[in-house]
Amino acid sequence: MVGSADLLVLTLDADAAAAVLAFEAEVEPRLHPHSGDLAHIADWASKLVGAVARVGGLLHLAARLRDGWALPVNEATITDAIAIGRYLTDHALATFDLMGGVDPTLDDARYLLAWIERNRVKSFTRRELFTALPRGRSPRSTPSTRPWSC
Repeated sequence: MVGSADLLVLTLDADAAAAVLAFEAEVEPRLHPHSGDLAHIADWASKLVGAVARVGGLLHLAARLRDGWALPVNEATITDAIAIGRYLTDHALATFDLMGGVDPTLDDARYLLAWIERNRVKSFTRRELFTALPRGRSPRSTPSTRPWSC
């Protein structure tokens, strides 16, 4: 087993550290529970910046097999890792979307669309919608007689 004295630590140069902090500042508002586009996958997305930093370290070592431990990770390498993180974020959003159950608003919208298609509804009132949908699926507004058209 490796002891704590045997641990090797990679460092970031100043520009790389600034790039990581800028990426963190970019990701943080996206995690906001009410307005963030990553809020519904916060468990995954809250680990994104750390994962990007680790990927940066791996890219650094892969490019510098012999002396990578002695040199700090540079901004260009972290920028590449951030690009990978953004790519993976787009794929995570698509994957979680396909899995369903993560974004209740989207799930309700899909249920409503399926109800419209299944019943071949061309227009309906909110009251009709309230009546047709099971409890827990109803929109969070009061019933109206104003018709909705499809």
